[in-house]
Amino acid sequence: MQELRDFNSTHSLSTLRTAIGTMYSSINTQTIAPQDLVTIRRSRMQAWAKILQAIEQSYDPTYNPNDPRQMPVDCVACTFPQGRPTADQQAAYEAAVQANNAKEARVQHYLQVQRLDDRAMASIHAELWLFEMAGAPPDYAALDAIFRQAGLSAARVSKIDTMLKTPSDGIHS
Repeated sequence: MQELRDFNSTHSLSTLRTAIGTMYSSINTQTIAPQDLVTIRRSRMQAWAKILQAIEQSYDPTYNPNDPRQMPVDCVACTFPQGRPTADQQAAYEAAVQANNAKEARVQHYLQVQRLDDRAMASIHAELWLFEMAGAPPDYAALDAIFRQAGLSAARVSKIDTMLKTPSDGIHS
């Protein structure tokens, strides 16, 4: 969880990527005593909930990937008449290039966060399956409460609920 603390101070997506990888690679259900499976699964789901909180907070709430006005263009058109542009025309062109670059940066940020989101959700799903295969008994109510109390979006909690109810669905497809 050190990486998550680092992320919370730096907001570096590479640090968040490391936190997700470290979290997932740190589980070996074969070394957990059967009587500890439920407790450890709950603890790990609390940690995953914190990672999901960080991911949700990393999305830009003002960015809509479905709004074509927020998408950059491949090439900012130069609309100068023949000859040398005036200072105002040059400034307008440079402002248009900067605005387009800002749009591109927002798209790239969104895509990076979305990839991390997908990776974290897949890791949680796989981890729930590992616990199921290790013999951990169903514990839906407690696990559901962990994610609901984390303040995650309703859409995310709904996806997680599906995983909690049937951890092995979709793992091998």
